[in-house]
Amino acid sequence: MDFLRPALLWGLLGIAVPILIHLLGRRRVRTVPIATLRFLERARARASAHLKLRRLLLLLARAAALGCLALLYAGPGCRQGAGPEGPATWVLLLDTSPSMAASRDGRVPLEDGRAALRAILGAAIPGDRFLFATTRDGDPGWHQGFSADPAPVRRRLDEAAIAFGPHRIGAAVETARALLEGLPGGRVALATDLQASAWSERGAGSARGAGAPVQAIDAGLAAPRNAWVAAIDEGEAAVRVQVGASGWPAGEVPRRTVHLALGDERRLTAFLEGTETSFRFEPPPGVYEGEVRLEPGGDLALDDRVAFVGRGRAATRVLLVNGDPWGFEIRDELFFVRRAFAPGTRLAGAFQVREVRLGDLVPADLAEVDAVLFANPGPLGPELVDAVRRRLEEGAGVVVTAGDRWSTYESAQGLEPILAAPVRDVVTLRPDDASRRPFEVLDLAGLAGPAALFRDRAAGDLSGVRVERYWLPEARVGEGVDVWMRLENGAPLLVERRVGRGRTLLLGTTADRDGADLCLQPAFLPWLERVLLHAAGRLRPPLAPWATAGYPLELPYDVPVAVDGPGGRLFWAPGERFVPPVPGVYRIRAGETFLDAFAARIDPAESDLTRLAPEEVEARLGPGAGTAGAAAGAGPFSGRRDVSAWLAAALLGALVLEAVLSGRWRRVRGVGELGLEGGRMKGEG
Repeated sequence: MDFLRPALLWGLLGIAVPILIHLLGRRRVRTVPIATLRFLERARARASAHLKLRRLLLLLARAAALGCLALLYAGPGCRQGAGPEGPATWVLLLDTSPSMAASRDGRVPLEDGRAALRAILGAAIPGDRFLFATTRDGDPGWHQGFSADPAPVRRRLDEAAIAFGPHRIGAAVETARALLEGLPGGRVALATDLQASAWSERGAGSARGAGAPVQAIDAGLAAPRNAWVAAIDEGEAAVRVQVGASGWPAGEVPRRTVHLALGDERRLTAFLEGTETSFRFEPPPGVYEGEVRLEPGGDLALDDRVAFVGRGRAATRVLLVNGDPWGFEIRDELFFVRRAFAPGTRLAGAFQVREVRLGDLVPADLAEVDAVLFANPGPLGPELVDAVRRRLEEGAGVVVTAGDRWSTYESAQGLEPILAAPVRDVVTLRPDDASRRPFEVLDLAGLAGPAALFRDRAAGDLSGVRVERYWLPEARVGEGVDVWMRLENGAPLLVERRVGRGRTLLLGTTADRDGADLCLQPAFLPWLERVLLHAAGRLRPPLAPWATAGYPLELPYDVPVAVDGPGGRLFWAPGERFVPPVPGVYRIRAGETFLDAFAARIDPAESDLTRLAPEEVEARLGPGAGTAGAAAGAGPFSGRRDVSAWLAAALLGALVLEAVLSGRWRRVRGVGELGLEGGRMKGEG
């Protein structure tokens, strides 16, 4: 037994008071007036033995009452089980991984574990010190230090919540043991649901090293069962949903209904066939959001709803404007471009292409197109220039390639409002000029923007491009012109300028064979695809459609972006690490321009609630480990228990016994101490 206020144990000296009264009372002679001694000897002989026993019991009752009263003021308690005899140093660990949010019949492992650790704090004795941390990787609780005051530790324990991200139970136990090394009475209490995947599949490992004993408090559900949305795969015209399950007998597939909700308020329902089902529908154009819901789910509700991001198969609409059509097709400016969109090519399904001669172009042709390719155009009328400029401001893209009609500076002047940069001069390399090389080649290190992919020769070889004639744009720094391709002599070859919500690009050479052999290169098709998609605002970096909440995601952007997620807006800059904090859909923007979207979900490993056997946990935790249920509090580490209630009951009993033995009860009823009523011997007349 120990006491919260041991100094008050001096009150036990009060037991001496009734002993002294008893001893002094034996020598006091009482004078009782009686009429005759005839009955005195008979009454004394009958009551002598009884009186001695009663007085002894009375003495013990009074001493016990005073002793219990003194002990109550001292704050009595006792240690239970294998707890340390004196003050201890505790590391309290709470598993806050998503699996701890499972629930059944009102039981939640996280709350049970929290209550078990709270019980340890409630049983603290003077000298106990505590440190609280969660099993989350990098939890800041490790830096709080040990506290002799349970109040702030309890506050941190109460505020601990489910955390998405890596949880390493074994590493947390090892850290706790390292902190307790050399400290007297070091103890580790770990409240967890004993989820098997937390110990094996994600590198949680074990904590077999010797050190402070570890108590694993089993807060998990008995025989957990869970079904979850395991995977969502978007196909050409269908979404396939796979469902995972754990806790059911082998071969038994739980019956579940799968609901699909699309951003355009469409609702679809399907039943599982085995462990998967499919939804066939016409996807919305562009990037769209959806959600798959499993009903009923299982013990863990966090994985019953999974949001996803789909990418519609809507083709990019391109208008080809032929500025110099020829009767001989192979000499036509758009010959190679037209071949690139021929049926059967990789671009045929991704683009809806329409061609028109420059002389036949009217403003109505520009409506509802995503990009316009002007090949070797001559001057345009003011009405057409205004129409093109309006489409640019509305978000469409324009690509202009130079050609024979640009042989003079004046011929391109009418296009200036829609050109990415004014044209200054034209350079033609003569093959018979022995003083210089008859062609210029691309500077691969200078490729950027939509052409940056081709710096990697594995993605497409542009190193063999030979340019024999090119036009020099005035791409000055600070005028909003970006250069995506350069020649080795530094001359810009592909430049871009933003106009409103759209962008216009200028290729300073021809799209046919007259000025360069770009159209003959194996990378011409992917190059043309990227340039047109970029102009239309549909060229997206290879962003992964899925992320795991709490885990880093690589963003493939070279400019700062804003990410709108379920918890609000986050900002990211190149070189930084981006971690989606919670599950949900995240939309990425650069300024007001939408770039892409992805969906974050909980770690799929958290959905499998299969538990480890207690003996296996003890084997992993090493020497001194034990397992106890959360319902039993902290088990053998429950530490100090307050026994004031027991002492209060003993005090009450002692007072009642004293009242009975002292005769106060009888005096209340008018009965004398020695059996005399009204000064007469009881039973006598």
